[in-house]
Amino acid sequence: MTMTHFMDLVHPAAGTALISEWLTGTPERSHAAADAMIDQWAAAETPSALLAQHLFISTAGTSLLFYAQWTSDEDHLVWARARRLEMVSRVDTLVPGIERPGLNRTRLHRSMVHDAKRRPGVFAVTTMAADDGRTRSWRRRACSANTST
Repeated sequence: MTMTHFMDLVHPAAGTALISEWLTGTPERSHAAADAMIDQWAAAETPSALLAQHLFISTAGTSLLFYAQWTSDEDHLVWARARRLEMVSRVDTLVPGIERPGLNRTRLHRSMVHDAKRRPGVFAVTTMAADDGRTRSWRRRACSANTST
């Protein structure tokens, strides 16, 4: 399994970033799902519009966080309609009952300053939901960068 440096999380050509959480329930199920998904990525042809794909296991081990960067929402939707089911079907066979609360489409909101001397150990994702622009709620998720067993 390859570790990704956090600087690779900001792709300059990305027109959209997708964040998806999979709730697995246990560290064993998370690792099995992560391994199966990584195998699927390795076996599949990578679409030219997919700029980066990252997978994180939560610090508790009970969920996965996917972070992907695509050239555009439209390019992702074309791929998703044609290939998504094929990509996750093996995972669902090996690890049945994974809950997927949904996909969040986003754009980079703020820049990051990286410490060149130390590698970060935690990637924190903050999401904001707005109801007609009047109410906002914040949710913070922290996921470990280490996906090895």
